[in-house]
Amino acid sequence: METSDKISIFNKKSWIWRFGGIMSGLIFGLPHLYPILSPFQLVALIPIIYLCLCEDCRRHNLLAAGFYMGLAYTLPQIVSLRLPLLITAILLLRMTILMMILVIGLMVMDGNI
Repeated sequence: METSDKISIFNKKSWIWRFGGIMSGLIFGLPHLYPILSPFQLVALIPIIYLCLCEDCRRHNLLAAGFYMGLAYTLPQIVSLRLPLLITAILLLRMTILMMILVIGLMVMDGNI
């Protein structure tokens, strides 16, 4: 394996997984700020499902996508709700773990695990 193929934060391929997770998380979290946009949640998993179906789908890539999905889902809520620090930390941790579990479920359904 060449040095350019290794996983790094500067690798263009690794940013695809992060961007897919961020897009899904933002689409999921949109109705918390603007409830009229709740029908968009029906398409929120499309970026993650697309990434699951890619040929180079790996466990660590999907877990990274789930991590970024949880962050992108939770951070706008934290900013808008202005919760105390402890509750903010619990919400951030809980929702990030739940989104990672959701992506693990997609991996199991797709047969990648």
